[in-house]
Amino acid sequence: MMNERSPILLGELLVAAELISQRNLEPALKRASRTGLPLGLELVLQGSLDFEMLTNCIVAQSQVRDGLLSQKTAVDALALAGKKKVQLKVALDVMRVDFASDSKNRLGALLTDCGLLDRAVLKQCLGLSKSTGLPLGRVLIASGVLKAEILDKAVRLQKRLRLDEIDRAHAIEDLEAIQSLLGSISSVGNSNQHAEIDLPSLLLDANLLSPERVNALGAICLENSIDFEEALAQSDDISCHVIAAGKILLKMIEEKMVSYRSGADLLKRVNHVHDLEKIIGQVQTQPVELTFNNFLVLTRLSQDKTLRRGPIENSAGAATTNSGMEDTWQVLPAVSDATHDVAKIMPTDVVDCLERNGFLTAESKLDVVTAARQYKLFRHNELNIDQALVTYHLARQERHYMPAWSGTFPSLAIWLPRVQ
Repeated sequence: MMNERSPILLGELLVAAELISQRNLEPALKRASRTGLPLGLELVLQGSLDFEMLTNCIVAQSQVRDGLLSQKTAVDALALAGKKKVQLKVALDVMRVDFASDSKNRLGALLTDCGLLDRAVLKQCLGLSKSTGLPLGRVLIASGVLKAEILDKAVRLQKRLRLDEIDRAHAIEDLEAIQSLLGSISSVGNSNQHAEIDLPSLLLDANLLSPERVNALGAICLENSIDFEEALAQSDDISCHVIAAGKILLKMIEEKMVSYRSGADLLKRVNHVHDLEKIIGQVQTQPVELTFNNFLVLTRLSQDKTLRRGPIENSAGAATTNSGMEDTWQVLPAVSDATHDVAKIMPTDVVDCLERNGFLTAESKLDVVTAARQYKLFRHNELNIDQALVTYHLARQERHYMPAWSGTFPSLAIWLPRVQ
């Protein structure tokens, strides 16, 4: 039974509304802990939920957390929406419950009101959140318009606002202050390291140092003309073992052996088990959790076409397809725009495979090519899964198809509106 005073979890809400069973929930939670995908998307891959109902649940959860709906009303409305296959707002209208969407405690509202986020960027990222099924915060980070430490601070303040622990003016003031803090953090790293993959950033994202402590160490660096690593070694904040592990992981990230996010997660684990080589070996031998068929489901291509014909359990316990599409990502061509007839530069058997799965038009084939492109970057640790989904939808929405990959990848923020 849900507690009205505790923050409602998505899984609890779904089970209470009888949209999924506890038996559906448990394997999805286990997979989400391994893959890093949100629980909702794992349930979509599992075949227990569709994107429309996932959107309903996310909106209902937000309404409850903002105090605009009671948990009982949200559960009843979701159950009705699921039964009638309608949007949450329609279900609430049938129940004669007002649907409020103007809460000032929303994450986007906080970020725009304190000047950390442009409203035009927020609007597009909200659209991407709906398209991808990713929470807004993850879209903001994946698209390159927000740093993880800002999001962490904003989410913490949002929770305190919802619990009436602080007022909104105090929250806005705290968020405004973080901009100057980040300015000092960015100057702390060694001069020969990229700002996004320096040791301070990695330790921050591994939750081994707080922004305030990094700022203090930065002041020590400036005062004594030493680099960050030396200041850290002189302090009692981090063990020498973890510092050494951080340097090894930075090199692995630069050489594209692991993604930045994976590196931060590894460093967090090293702090506990003190065995970097063992962990790296486990990661390198770990099978890929997300198949290309899964990725096509997450891009919604298989919803619009006939690719997905119901979940089939594979050896990892994940829902997948039996369509012959799995290996196509390795042979699909790289194209620059929608003017290409991609079918003319594809092997005949690949064209046949696409058409068997319902991708009959040139545009639909190009969508699969775009998805394969992002999946390839994900498999090569150039993008994490959030970035792969965001860039796919940006490319599809704007028909801004990227030129053949040159070996480097620009900031994802290039697709978003510029702040004047």
